[in-house]
Amino acid sequence: MRHRFLLFSCIGVCIALASCTDVAGPPASGPAWGGAVPQYDVVGYRVNILVEDPTAPPLETYDLGFWVVQGDDGTRLVVNYQPSPTSASKRFMRLEIGEDTRLYRPDGSRVRSGDSVLITARIDFRQLLVRFGPEGLVFGNEPARLTMYWGNANLDLNRDGLVNELDTAIIRSSLAIAYQAREG
Repeated sequence: MRHRFLLFSCIGVCIALASCTDVAGPPASGPAWGGAVPQYDVVGYRVNILVEDPTAPPLETYDLGFWVVQGDDGTRLVVNYQPSPTSASKRFMRLEIGEDTRLYRPDGSRVRSGDSVLITARIDFRQLLVRFGPEGLVFGNEPARLTMYWGNANLDLNRDGLVNELDTAIIRSSLAIAYQAREG
């Protein structure tokens, strides 16, 4: 059975090369995850990265910015695909920042109630990659919530030209959202 839709909800902004981090206060030194770098060994000692299907429709936008006001009613950013009769999904991603989330600037200072921060998102949807900014922005006590949809992804994960049980096994056992707190 071919799985065309799976919803990933992560507590915190979790996507490759994301620039914002989630901790319970100003940033500390050392890795954001507090441990060793995860190792991936999927098929034939290769990392199989999910990419968009070449027939997927374009997104409504690829480069955007939005203001988050500390103490406001919360913020929700939604990015969809442009309408298409052949699209498996109309959704690409949703980012939610709660009204009680404490924001800390990259320099560690807390954003005061009523002040705002411009958050940017640059999307490379062919690679299902989103870069958030500003680099070093921290979501404190209540992390942001990122939901990614991959209904329009190319499910030939091992790139053998077939979507088969091996690809399904990769999805079931190894598919994950990854993030980096800082680019590089």
